Amino acid sequence: MDIIRYIVSGVLGLFGLYVIVMNWFILVKTIISKKFISYFPLFGGASLCIAILILPNNPYPWLGFFALVLDIGCLPLIICSLVGFAMEKYKKKKMRSKSD
Repeated sequence: MDIIRYIVSGVLGLFGLYVIVMNWFILVKTIISKKFISYFPLFGGASLCIAILILPNNPYPWLGFFALVLDIGCLPLIICSLVGFAMEKYKKKKMRSKSD
């Protein structure tokens, strides 16, 4: 049974690392080209997190949650989106108060 968990963990881990690297590549390409290119959110960080969590005999399963921070399509993207929405709402409120 452990061999199956190692295989599934390896496949999920490689997929997660690939998606994380591609998300960072997309971010760099977006900054350079000044065009928005869509991310593949949550899949890289989530699959790498699951891969670390299901490893048999893993003494540090909590390290899997760092994958969610490492992937730009997960936690950093959510935080940046929330900050952007808050700033947009603040700007609209400020413009509305100026017009009154």
